[in-house]
Amino acid sequence: MVIKSFRGQNFVNDPNYIRNLVKKIDYKDRDIIEIGPGKGTLSSILLENCRNLISIELDKELCARLNSRFSDIENFHLLCRDFLKFSIPEPSDDKYLFIANVPYYISTPIIEKLISESDKFEQYHMMLQYEYGSRLKSPPGSRVYGSLSVFFQNNFTVTGFQKVPKTVFTPIPKVDSCFVSFRNDIKYKVDDNFHRFIKALFSQRRKKLYNGLALYFNNIPKSDIIAKLKKEEINCEKRPEEFDLDSFIRIYDLLSGK
Repeated sequence: MVIKSFRGQNFVNDPNYIRNLVKKIDYKDRDIIEIGPGKGTLSSILLENCRNLISIELDKELCARLNSRFSDIENFHLLCRDFLKFSIPEPSDDKYLFIANVPYYISTPIIEKLISESDKFEQYHMMLQYEYGSRLKSPPGSRVYGSLSVFFQNNFTVTGFQKVPKTVFTPIPKVDSCFVSFRNDIKYKVDDNFHRFIKALFSQRRKKLYNGLALYFNNIPKSDIIAKLKKEEINCEKRPEEFDLDSFIRIYDLLSGK
């Protein structure tokens, strides 16, 4: 088959490596959501012990191959559709496990969708680009700490992280990967305005905090913003990358009048 690079298709070519990764997951007799099953390497391993595997694949050619390979397996359920436009069915019993080698170019939309339907999941286990995965768990001050880090850490806690060499895939990608495990762990109930606020601050990540705040709260004079932060003993001379989630929530509530 022709590999479609525009869909981020890099297929796992080392079943034993993947088996060693997933053996750390307790998925026996559980219902699993898998997206981007590709040729079915991960699927075949999960099917050995799971209760049901719901695999969601967009590529029609891959769907035909998967149907042919697993057509006789009762606990395999293939949905040939776009995961991002698909409403995940309510779990019948226990919440789902999410286990997948995701297309790296849509990693953020996938995580956003998982957040929006997090009540249906218990745990998540994802193959991601290494640097992207590192951003999810990076602390303030780290080179890769940014708006994605804040967004992710408000909703999840990482429980496992393992670097995966590029040689595990065909075709061999230019970057290493990682296998990241995480669970639901919502710290603050926030709305989309908070997400826009964080993105605005990190669009000015190398500038002092008050510059990004003035950009977002453009109805408040910069001098008033600085005065309010100083009154609360918040150092607005620091850069956004030096603040943690708790600090961002505090600043957002202070300036938005909450």
